[in-house]
Amino acid sequence: MRHPYKKYEQDGIWTTVSQLIADQRDNHDIELLTPMAYAVGYICKGLHDSQAQGEASRRKPQE
Repeated sequence: MRHPYKKYEQDGIWTTVSQLIADQRDNHDIELLTPMAYAVGYICKGLHDSQAQGEASRRKPQE
C-alpha cells in the first residue's frame, strides 16, 4: 500500500508502534477508522519530529 509514511516502515519503531496499536484494536480498546499504515506512520513521524526538536534544543547554548 502506498502512503506518505513509507520511509518510516524500515525504522525499528514501526514494528513496535504497529504491534501496540494492533493489541489495542484486538482488545477492542480502540477502533481504527483509517488504514493501519497511516496510523502507525503518523505516530512514527511524530516521534521522529519530537526527537529532532529535542536534539536541536539541546544544542542551543543556555543563557
